[in-house]
Amino acid sequence: MQLVDVVAVIRPYLSWPVGLGALGVLFLLLLVRTFRMGSGLPAPRRLSGPRLPYQRREALFTPAEQRFLKVIDQAIDGRYHLFGKVRIADVVEVEPLDNGQDWWRHFTKISSKHLDYVLCDRDSLVVVCAIELDDRSHDRPDRQERDRFVDSVCLSAGVPLLHFRLRSSYSVSEVRKRILMSVRDQQAYPEVIPPSERSRKPARTAKTSSRRR
Repeated sequence: MQLVDVVAVIRPYLSWPVGLGALGVLFLLLLVRTFRMGSGLPAPRRLSGPRLPYQRREALFTPAEQRFLKVIDQAIDGRYHLFGKVRIADVVEVEPLDNGQDWWRHFTKISSKHLDYVLCDRDSLVVVCAIELDDRSHDRPDRQERDRFVDSVCLSAGVPLLHFRLRSSYSVSEVRKRILMSVRDQQAYPEVIPPSERSRKPARTAKTSSRRR
């Protein structure tokens, strides 16, 4: 329907002040519709059924996790890719077993557990290190049991796992040192060392000598 057709329909029923306001609203609606069609923007998505009881979280990390995330980011200084809240089943996998029920039992133990942070090689995205930030909740017996299990899983799979205690402040150099040491310790597990790390040799310290005259 064109704008002139709309005006012809509503004119007998409206006084001129109300009619001007209605015309203004119609003009804006037509303008928005024309802009949307011309720009190719999709129409807003609407629920096809009743709204479900979900809402967006304020942030992916808690404030404490965000602070430590920035510390790790400074410590690795672009050397690795940093990911957060990674499912353990996406870092390790259950080895093939003859008994399918045993395989499924081992898988379900890791399918719902996550690692706080994961560092990956920038080229191959091979996992080089996992990090857990332990707050007071890790002092509970159930959390300690969970931590022992996760430690065993990572150790069995050859994935270094570092634990850092939650603090008000951190030493970037200390975090960097522990991360680099854990990567070097993978020499015991050469199959998990990323290609870029295998070919990288430690820098040699230049020696200087003086001659007696």
